[in-house]
Amino acid sequence: MASRNSPDQYPSDLTDAEWKQIESIFDRFRFDNHDPRTLLNAVFYVLKTGSQWRMLPADFPPWQTVYYHFRKWQRLNLLQRPMGRIRRAARAWPKGESRVPALR
Repeated sequence: MASRNSPDQYPSDLTDAEWKQIESIFDRFRFDNHDPRTLLNAVFYVLKTGSQWRMLPADFPPWQTVYYHFRKWQRLNLLQRPMGRIRRAARAWPKGESRVPALR
């Protein structure tokens, strides 16, 4: 297994700011051999590219490991929470402005 050289190697990878927003969600899980951010980046790679699990690049953990965690997180509905946090952070509105966009 090759290790990843850069945390932002793929366009689908989480940025440092995005990871900081969601890191606490994954604190309750134990990860023996792989960093949760790398596992999540691998999941995003598959979802973004439409690739097959078995076609994950070699610089990600083994596809079986990534798929196992994906299914576990999916069953716990855990992937909805990180996306919600990232979405809210990206849509930060100035104080006093309505959060409902005006129709034009």
